[in-house]
Amino acid sequence: SYYADPADEMVVVGRTEYGIRFASAVAHQNVAATQFHPEKSQAAGLALLENFVTRF
Repeated sequence: SYYADPADEMVVVGRTEYGIRFASAVAHQNVAATQFHPEKSQAAGLALLENFVTRF
């Protein structure tokens, strides 16, 4: 698998442990990105997406 390895740790807003620890969510100014599939987590994933859209 591929994963982001940001040079600036200040942009990392979420990490995942899956064999190794890696940045799974980053945000800078008005841009945010994730490296996971919350829509596959049913109601909890949909709530996460709603919160994400509301915040960013």
